[in-house]
Parts: sequence; C-alpha cells; structure tokens
Amino acid sequence: MGGSALVTWWTMYDWAIWIAYAPLMGIFFAIIAYGRTVRQFLIVNWILPASFGYVWFSVWGSTALEWQKSGSADIIAAIQSGGATTGLWEFLKHVPLGMIIIPVIILALIAAFSTTADTMSTTIAALCTKGARHDEEPAIWQKIVWGVSIGVIACVMVAFGGGAQGVDGVKYLAACGGFVVLVVFIFQVAAAFKVFFFDPETKKDIVDSADQIEA
Repeated sequence: MGGSALVTWWTMYDWAIWIAYAPLMGIFFAIIAYGRTVRQFLIVNWILPASFGYVWFSVWGSTALEWQKSGSADIIAAIQSGGATTGLWEFLKHVPLGMIIIPVIILALIAAFSTTADTMSTTIAALCTKGARHDEEPAIWQKIVWGVSIGVIACVMVAFGGGAQGVDGVKYLAACGGFVVLVVFIFQVAAAFKVFFFDPETKKDIVDSADQIEA
C-alpha cells in the first residue's frame, strides 16, 4: 500500500536472504534426512511448511490489509512511527485473545531464531570438520565459536547498521552474504543435476551395507 519502494526493496532482500540460507539449509536437511525416502523428505520439509505458510499469510495478511483499509487498525502508522516489526504487534493487539497470542508468538520467535542459529552453527562446524559423518555431531567448541561469531555479527549490524531498529544493516549483510554464497549455490545446483541425471546410479551407493540391497 502506498508505493513501490517497499516492494522493490523487500523483494531484493528476500532474494538475498534465501540465497544466503539455501546452501547451508540444504546441507542441514540432507544430514537430518539421511535414511528417509524422497517422498518423506518432500512432505515434511516442503509440502507441510509451504501449506502452513500459505494459510498463515492468507489469513493473517489478508486480515491485516482488511483492517487497514476499514480503519480497524492503523498498521501503517505503527510501522512509520516504530519500525517494521511494530506493525506485527499493532496487528496482534486487535486480534481476539491477543493477550494470550502475543506471548505465544514471542516464544515461537525465540524458538525459531534459536533453532536456526543452532542449525547454522552445527552445519558450518560440520563443514569445517574433516571426515565429518551425517550421524555424528561436530565438536562442541566449533559450534560455540561459530554460534558466538554469528551472534556478534548480528548484534553489531543491528546496533550500527542504520535504519529503523538496525534492520537495514541486517538487510545489507544478507545481500552481501547472499551474493557471495550465490556462487556456492550454483555449484550445488549443478552437482544435484549431475548426481540425479548423469552419474551412474547403483543401489550400493545409496544404502549403508550390501545386505540392504534388494535382490
């Protein structure tokens, strides 16, 4: 509502953040999905989250737009005065049982960021471990080093990155990181095509031991 700047900037930001996350998340999903079928992997990691996101954005997003247009809630004013994240709380204040939903949302956000940080630090630590296996956790000290590094960088960018509540700093960091990781992402896509369509596939390459091979 009200212009194209938000659309342009957030579209660019979304592209950068997904590119920055994609390679590490792909590796993490591959590790935790070892032994699962492709169907199980797609249902749990793609279809169910996408369905939840579709319902979430359709219901909550459409409700927010309707309240803004009808004057039930002035979400735009809240964003302009307090930053982008303020719009969420302004919306939740008008939701029935908001006093219950808001604490639940806060706990969910904390859990989401914590598990994402743990996922990233674990995956990076595994990549830095020679001979790492899918069923073995990397060294604790490596996870701590990478976790602290991620946290420090995030705090610095939020504190000194500029923009409302330091959000612009995080956006610039994501854009820079996403551009660098884009090269790795391209190689991962090429490797996936190579494995699925060009490499000779044998059952022995997929299972752990010869006794699991079907006759």
